[in-house]
Amino acid sequence: MDKSLHALTEFCQNMDCDSFAAYTADAIKICMVSLDNAQWFDKSIRFESIAALAAVIRASEHTALPYMNEILEALFKIIKTQSLEE
Repeated sequence: MDKSLHALTEFCQNMDCDSFAAYTADAIKICMVSLDNAQWFDKSIRFESIAALAAVIRASEHTALPYMNEILEALFKIIKTQSLEE
């Protein structure tokens, strides 16, 4: 999982918005699977998920806007869970 998220990050970093637009929905879904189930993954997977998601948002620019509520809810859940662990 760690390597696939890293590969997604690298893929996104080498794309421009117009080229990446067709991949936005699938790339966000891939990131969201690990973010929605963050309690089952260790911190390195969570870190790679967030890094990949950031790369997806940068590459997709405005085409990621329809997914922002879902993304923000998942990130809030991680923050909330993380603060309870400490």
